[in-house]
Amino acid sequence: MLFLYSLFLLLSLPFFAFLILRDAAGRRRRLPPGNLGLPFIGETLQLISAYKTENPEPFIDDRVSRYGTVFTTHVFGEPTVFSADPDANRFILQNEGRLFESSYPGSICNLLGRHSLLLMRGSLHRRMHSLTMSFANSAIIRDHLLLDIDRLVRLNMDSWTGRVLLMEEAKKITFQLTVKQLMSFDPCEWTENLMKEYMLVIDGFFAIPLPIFSTTYRRAIQARTKVAEALSLVVRERRRESERGERKNDMLAALLDEDGGGGGFSDEEVVDFMLALLVAGYETTSTIMTLAVKYLTENPRALAQLKEEHDEISARKGAKDALQWEDYKSMPFTQCVVNETLRVANIISGVFRRTMQDVSIKGYTIPKGWKVFASLRAVHMDPQHFKDARTFNPWRWQNSLDTTNVSANVFTPFGGGPRRCPGAELARAQKTIIFSIIPKCDFLNMSAVGCIRNKISKPIASISSKVFSACMVYHSFLIAKPVYKPNPTLTTADLATATMRQPMLDQHIGKLIVQASAQQAIAQGRHQGDIYRPRQRAVVRDSQGQIGEIMTAIELMDLRRLAKEKARMLSMEQRKRLQLARLLAIDRSIWLLHELSVALDGVRLLEYVIKEHKNKRMVVIMAMHLPIEMEDAMVLRNSFLHLRNGVCTRLIAKPL
Repeated sequence: MLFLYSLFLLLSLPFFAFLILRDAAGRRRRLPPGNLGLPFIGETLQLISAYKTENPEPFIDDRVSRYGTVFTTHVFGEPTVFSADPDANRFILQNEGRLFESSYPGSICNLLGRHSLLLMRGSLHRRMHSLTMSFANSAIIRDHLLLDIDRLVRLNMDSWTGRVLLMEEAKKITFQLTVKQLMSFDPCEWTENLMKEYMLVIDGFFAIPLPIFSTTYRRAIQARTKVAEALSLVVRERRRESERGERKNDMLAALLDEDGGGGGFSDEEVVDFMLALLVAGYETTSTIMTLAVKYLTENPRALAQLKEEHDEISARKGAKDALQWEDYKSMPFTQCVVNETLRVANIISGVFRRTMQDVSIKGYTIPKGWKVFASLRAVHMDPQHFKDARTFNPWRWQNSLDTTNVSANVFTPFGGGPRRCPGAELARAQKTIIFSIIPKCDFLNMSAVGCIRNKISKPIASISSKVFSACMVYHSFLIAKPVYKPNPTLTTADLATATMRQPMLDQHIGKLIVQASAQQAIAQGRHQGDIYRPRQRAVVRDSQGQIGEIMTAIELMDLRRLAKEKARMLSMEQRKRLQLARLLAIDRSIWLLHELSVALDGVRLLEYVIKEHKNKRMVVIMAMHLPIEMEDAMVLRNSFLHLRNGVCTRLIAKPL
């Protein structure tokens, strides 16, 4: 026993010597004061617990009051120096690549992917940061993105009926905006399914990063795998389109473009990059939007002034018209609201860095290899820099006295230095347009988690869809989830005619496609035994008694042999449609192009079917009067030209 005791002491001496030398070195280097917490865990549990509450500030506030604005803690398995000092934060941000490098906890890296912009370094980061900024600068927003943002925001808010949870609707809006910019997808079933998985990924950022013990983190990792697989299919399809000379004007196209600054990336690198950008644009804006509504409804004066500003714009240009760049630049008070919301409601509380060498900050020495966290939010909520910092006061940005001391290192909602958020201007534009809609709504039951919205005045916009999806029809009728209420002026007979004949409805009812009573009309149609015939000329009447003619395009195709690779890109609902199409392709099938929502079985899939599956089975293709862009109209037109001579073809589409 004495031998074992002596052996234990002998083996323990190096460990105790290490602790003594480390403490001595710490005294020589003068580490920032603080508490490393429990072994291995440190203060990670306290940090995560704070950020799961409505008020995460106490974690930093308590330590600042005890140790000062620069203190030491231990989170996510590593000793970390926290900074709540604006000068120290600026020093950290500006010395990226020289004294500090981006470094985030392994749990975050696992969720984002090792090729995400957040984790890139050196020349690769500079290249990708510049590429991202090229798709989010003022010129791009003015010429392309502003109308898309306005359209998608109004489209979502126009579909609200009764009461809705604002937090969930805000997430939907911001996710759709991000997907549109990155991949040119309008809202569809595929984007909805993708968003559900993304919500699980986001939950993982605020979970204990132990897959064995944390079901939340484990689900997040599993959801991340599903998202990556879905994006991989899109990337591979876009590569094939690029080889055929087809190109969209979005971020994914730029990543694959050898001549435009992108190119040379593997599918994994592109997927990680896209996945991280979706995360960046999803959770932040939606949470800020919800909290903005909370602050505005608690401040009736601010809400009234915001409404007055946008009423003046609506009176000048018309309530139905989309916002233009001139309108966006003429909203001074809205910009004050945006600034104040970014100050008090920004959920990006700070940034992680790792020291590349021993670094001196505020009289302290941070050892090489240590983590550093620059807390931006702590500075925003510091009364020394903002009077009544915990009060929502948009007028502080109008008063030069209140903002005299607000320097570049004090107000940093988008970070700073070489890693400043490349989508800062785009985020401002999104919030500005959303704030222009808020005064038209009534919000109830406010909380930091979410709120319920009652509709006062219905926002109206001219909404068009870039592409549209195809439904298979033959003794059955499939219809998408309704976006608009059914037109109350349509009778059952009109609905039966619209369902079985699919007329060209005029603009005033064209978007109010059959919904609630459509199934009854379908049943009546079946009993009538009215089945389409090849080369049939359909003449129908709409509810206004006007005559519309549809010329049918006929071609032989075999839908049962649709490539498996294409089928895997479809959502579950679209696969059900595809299976029905295969079952119905015994003699003939009918494609009715009528939906106003984009999907992967839209223009591109229809083009593929026409080119690859002709001369097999009888199919009737009917193209309705649809608002689509000229380039997509030309795609369909060229596809129809592949049909044999003598076949009656006519594309009835209205280019924007």
